[in-house]
Formats: sequence, C-alpha cells, structure tokens
Amino acid sequence: MDTHAPKTHLSQALGLSTEEQKARYDALAKELLGDKQVLAHIMQGAVAEFRNMEIPDIVQCIENDPQIGTVEIYPGATNGRNTENKILNEGRVTFDVLLEAMVPHENGSIKIFLNIEAQNNFHPQYTLEARGVFYASRLISSQLTREFEDSQYQHLKKVYSIWICFNASEDAKNTITEYSFHPTHIYGNYGSKDRCDYMSVIIVGLDKTAAEYRNNRLLDMLTVLFTERRSALEKEEILYERFGMENTIPRKEKLTNMCNLSDGIYQEGERKGEQRGELKALCNAVVNGMLTLANALKLSGCSQDEFSAWMKQFHPCLLYTSPSPRDTR
Repeated sequence: MDTHAPKTHLSQALGLSTEEQKARYDALAKELLGDKQVLAHIMQGAVAEFRNMEIPDIVQCIENDPQIGTVEIYPGATNGRNTENKILNEGRVTFDVLLEAMVPHENGSIKIFLNIEAQNNFHPQYTLEARGVFYASRLISSQLTREFEDSQYQHLKKVYSIWICFNASEDAKNTITEYSFHPTHIYGNYGSKDRCDYMSVIIVGLDKTAAEYRNNRLLDMLTVLFTERRSALEKEEILYERFGMENTIPRKEKLTNMCNLSDGIYQEGERKGEQRGELKALCNAVVNGMLTLANALKLSGCSQDEFSAWMKQFHPCLLYTSPSPRDTR
C-alpha cells in the first residue's frame, strides 16, 4: 500500500491535486454566490429591507457588478488605499463577494453594502460571529472619505455580512441567524432601533448532504445549488422551475465544474479513509504480535519514521520509537 497514493482519475484528467481541486471548488462557489439571481434570493431571504420585494425587482437594486475576491479587508485596502495586511498563514485576505444595493424608500432610495462569505470550516479557531463582526466593521470604517467626510456620520450606510456555511454542525444545519445592534434600556426609555441599526451579521447553516429543504425558500435554493446529491443538470432544472432562475451558460458551466470537482474530492476522501483503515489494521497487528514490523513496513510502503508516526497516532499510550535498521530485517 502506497501512502503517497495517486490522484483520483478526475484530478488526473484536470491535472489538479486534491488541495487544488478544493481551492477551485471554493472559487467557483464564490462566483456562484456572486451571480445576481442568486444574490437576489439571498437578499430576499436574509435581508429585512428586501424581504417583501420580488426577485426581478431586487436584481434591479444591485448596483453594478458584484466584486468577487478583489477587495481587501484590512485598513487602507477596503476603501481603495494600498496598505496591504495579511492574516498569519492565510496570505492576502479579501471579501468573497461585495456589492452595493439601493433600497427603495419613500424619499428616493437608500444605499446599503452587502458582503457574502462562503465558509467551509464551521468551527475554526475563532467564532464565525466574531469574524463576521470584524468584516462588517471594516465595511463601516471604510466608508470614511468614500461615503462621508470628517464627522458627517449621518451619511453612514448600513452593512450586512452574510456567511453561507456549507459544513454546518448538526444543530446549525438549516438555520438562519441574525446578529445586530439593538438598544437595551438600562434606565428610562430613550432611543430606538433606527438610531443604531447600522450593522448585521447573518449566519446561514446548510446541509450539503441533503437534496433539498422545502421549509424555507432561501435554504432550499442554497441547498439545491450546493448539494452533493444532484447533478448539474438537475440543479439547473430545479433552479429554473422552482425559483424562476433563467438558465445561463456561465452558471451551467460553474455548476458542472463544481459537481465534477466535488466528485473528485469525494473519491479522494474515500481513498484516504480506506488507506487510514488499512494502516490502522497493520499497526494493530504489530502491537498484538500478529505481524512483524518488517512485514508491516513492506505491506504499507511506509518508511520507518512514517510508520512510527502512525503507531503514535493509533496507539498514543505506547512508548513507541522508530526501530533501528536491524529490527526491521
């Protein structure tokens, strides 16, 4: 058994490693979330200002083309300056999707900013709510010199940071949760929500293993879009018939490529799972005296150090060290 296993047949055809396939899948997911018809459904289902509007009308509210992975998050970058900042081990950090929208109002229209993030890791080393607040705060602070000057804070625009979580935990699957500012009256009764309602963070938890979710229109649309249980053709048909989305060649190509990449990633995951199971069986056999170390190394294709690492992982309580060369003969 070779632990440096070959790529799946799909990744061989594409010339991509598993990590490259995942990166390409993520990029396509962001591009799909930046599709105006998809954005309109997200806005209708998650943003209060658009909840009672029709999808074609919401599409018309989106200003220009959404910016996908081009606007940097950190100070001096979001508002067009050149200061570059990086998160350790993450490199250059940008908003996944950033757009401006005009909300119809009795006195004309009101501009708001929306940020849509595609999130795979639901339990990183920080809470998503905290990261969402940081992103939304950047959209607030970056308005200085762009939307208002000096202390003209009355011109501040509301912002939304919406996180689409593909691998939500069981308790978060099929949920939509909003975090926003509201006044708490400690003493007396002064102030209203309108005075501080400038920022909202919304967490959308999906179940990618489901084929659909009929109890909520936004969750249903996103589940169909990103489910691993439907082909690209099935997705296109449902998006058209159930959600009225016009079939477009760019979206069809993205869906097809995503489905192909998803298949490749799944196959690679299955292969790694099988490989891990075989290595565990070999380690158990060595520990129980059923197999010599020399034969285990031959069967696994591992070096002594690699096999030692697997032994420590599967049997952490054993005082196991790499054998000397004569022990493996």
